Amino acid sequence: FIQHDVNGNISQNRLHFYFTRHVGNGPGDFYCAERPTTGDLWAAPTAITSLNTAGNEYGIAISGDELFVVFTSDRDGQSKFWQASRAAITDPWTNLQPIATLEAFPPRSASMPPDALTLYVTIIAPGGFGGLDVWKLTRPSSSDPFGPPVHVPELSSADTEFDVSISADARTMYLAKQLGSNAGSIMKSVLISQDTPVPADVDCDDDVDTLDFTVFASCFNKSGNAPRALGCIPMPASCLTCADITCPPGTTCEISDDPATDGTGLVPHCVPN
Repeated sequence: FIQHDVNGNISQNRLHFYFTRHVGNGPGDFYCAERPTTGDLWAAPTAITSLNTAGNEYGIAISGDELFVVFTSDRDGQSKFWQASRAAITDPWTNLQPIATLEAFPPRSASMPPDALTLYVTIIAPGGFGGLDVWKLTRPSSSDPFGPPVHVPELSSADTEFDVSISADARTMYLAKQLGSNAGSIMKSVLISQDTPVPADVDCDDDVDTLDFTVFASCFNKSGNAPRALGCIPMPASCLTCADITCPPGTTCEISDDPATDGTGLVPHCVPN
């Protein structure tokens, strides 16, 4: 049989690698590969029998201590997000239960930072852009349930956001997007980081701050090109000029009506020389 392994998730100590394996056209199951040190080769992966069922499992997300997990499964006849826990890494997973605040929404993937107090998911839900979008859930402590999902517009778009993966420091998000609605549309990986330099006061509030990053990230997600994204929102002509942005090699700044701005007006952006 042809097998393919997808949706990998490496542990914080980088000694365990969790993923979904499909054999032929069969349903997915979860596997884990281990190694003694980061300099060693991975041992042959073994099935995580305490999580796997005859149904389809997909999209495993592990907490930093590897004692809490979120995943998707259709084990009860409907695909939904589940969670489980264990007392030690060597123990089987127990306390399996659906995530109540997500049961009503078709799921795709999940990711969380090491403390497992924030959960990012891709779901189809009212208030989004129509398809799979990025949503965020939070909880006060690891013993509390997750609250309701909140749409993350700066990471979502009219395209399809399939998979999300948040970095350990929770400052960088990796997205797998489908550009367009057809099955043959291009898949694209996007990296959006809060460490990405924002070269100007994007939202014209006389301060370069977190909100500038939010607007910047939202525009980046639309255009896939950070320099062109600066004109995403309407802004007075005096707010940004070519002196405010730094264009990459091989490009030059010009002020014109940028298609990436959704027709909001004349803005500075970088174009090929």
